Amino acid sequence: MSKSTTIDTTVIKKLINELEHLEELKLHILRIIPEDMLPYGSKLWWEKEVLNGEEEIKKGKFKTYKNAKMLIADLRKGI
Repeated sequence: MSKSTTIDTTVIKKLINELEHLEELKLHILRIIPEDMLPYGSKLWWEKEVLNGEEEIKKGKFKTYKNAKMLIADLRKGI
């Protein structure tokens, strides 16, 4: 047996706004929590790693390769 509920669109908009605000708070908290405080491999750990990676990209701390051979050469050097 299926039940359905009707929700007013203004309530839905408020809920969506609140969820967006909570997501912003979560990202802010993740930025200030030390990595070693998050369980390795957990969902929050991965989200923090993604944030860290995005910040590195914004700072220009990345290298591009023309081909796989050049990438492998750098990997062997330990760069």
